[in-house]
Amino acid sequence: MQADERQADKMQDDPVQDDPCVQDDPRQDDPCLQNDLCAEAILSAARLWLGTPWRHQGRGPGGVDCVGLIVRVARDLGLSDYDLTGYDRRARGVGFLEHFEANLVSVPIADAQPADILVFADQAYPCHCGFLSHWRGAAHVIHAHALRRKVIEEPYAGEWRQKVKRAYRFPHLADRPEAL
Repeated sequence: MQADERQADKMQDDPVQDDPCVQDDPRQDDPCLQNDLCAEAILSAARLWLGTPWRHQGRGPGGVDCVGLIVRVARDLGLSDYDLTGYDRRARGVGFLEHFEANLVSVPIADAQPADILVFADQAYPCHCGFLSHWRGAAHVIHAHALRRKVIEEPYAGEWRQKVKRAYRFPHLADRPEAL
């Protein structure tokens, strides 16, 4: 018997080989990474960080900042391993946006949907970001709030709507229909 035939026989006798629950890559057939269900997975992952302390350039359970929250959610879901560090606490120009433009898909603010990333300006320059969410029938934002010193989910209303300057979407969600 040749090696190829032995391998074929072995595969036929291997019950794991025929088990649809066993996969090489657990995300391979994950509907989250193939359709709109991913928005819920992104928001669920972001909500796991609620209450986490705010820490400038933080990337772990001991603390995250607004960028760190986006980075960790993307990394935790296998969406991206990109990270941005070495930035100041105060915005200096529009360099903050370059990283979003290079790694995400820009969408009109009016078309932003839950799980999209909103970028806010404080005074003149973009300097803050968070996930658009939907909770109890109203738009909210999940973000690491420096003044409240933790990750929170709060209504997307009042000053937040006035401060939003851009909206972005993870590339695999770019083909979602327009806002509901």
